[in-house]
Amino acid sequence: MSFLLVTISINVMAQGKLKVQGIVTDEENGEPLIGVTVKIVGDNKTGVITDLNGEYSIMAKKGDKIAGTRIIPLVIEKSKMDKAEK
Repeated sequence: MSFLLVTISINVMAQGKLKVQGIVTDEENGEPLIGVTVKIVGDNKTGVITDLNGEYSIMAKKGDKIAGTRIIPLVIEKSKMDKAEK
């Protein structure tokens, strides 16, 4: 599964920071993706998670690169084991 990180607006803020807002959607069907981590590349301190509508808002400096990461949940099925009879 791949996804598309779309930036929809950028507003200049104080101290050279930019407020970057956008929406993350599934590249195949265009559906918004919930729970995608959006971070500044190379900055382990700055990051946000997309909301129920796939939307995010993050503060960045001019020239920063923004990337998204999504962890696909893994469903593990537990099977019932019968006890061996002696």
